[in-house]
Amino acid sequence: MEPLTVCGFSIGDGQAWAWADAEAYDDGAPSGRDVRKMGVSVGGAVVIGAGDASVVGEVAQVAAQLKTTALLVAVETMAEAAQYVAAAKRGLRESRGAALPPSSHFGVVGVEGGRLRGFTMRQAEGFRLVEVEAWASPASASQPRSAAEVLAVALAQLEIIKREFPGATGRALTIAKIGPLGVATTTVRL
Repeated sequence: MEPLTVCGFSIGDGQAWAWADAEAYDDGAPSGRDVRKMGVSVGGAVVIGAGDASVVGEVAQVAAQLKTTALLVAVETMAEAAQYVAAAKRGLRESRGAALPPSSHFGVVGVEGGRLRGFTMRQAEGFRLVEVEAWASPASASQPRSAAEVLAVALAQLEIIKREFPGATGRALTIAKIGPLGVATTTVRL
């Protein structure tokens, strides 16, 4: 099962944009509660995730607690945390005979040496880091370059999710603008 999340990032024009909705799902249906899907490190690395809400939330929390300003160190730390948490959660569910959650995947974007860089890491690939300029879940051919374009892409992604889950609302959308001077975030209701 693919994760049910409106999220992504795009790098271009000397800045990057990242976004993530806040809707939690239980047994493949909107639960009516929010979950944290974005974390911002002190050094300005932004992580967004889709998949198992508990894994995504814990990796977002790890990002928020990172003190490093080195993007590659932050990304590697988040990948290690994702591997550890996903394995622990999976083992716990298997031991209880519970259904396994969807596979998690993440996007991370930040500044390294004055240059914007983005990475993905997917559970199905052992959270191996892959450098990319843009990533979105559900996939999108658009690469937004403004907050208004991010909102348009997020709403289009939400429509894709609504085809399978008509009750989906996304709840709230957190948008981050990333640049050489840092990260600014805002949240809007969807």
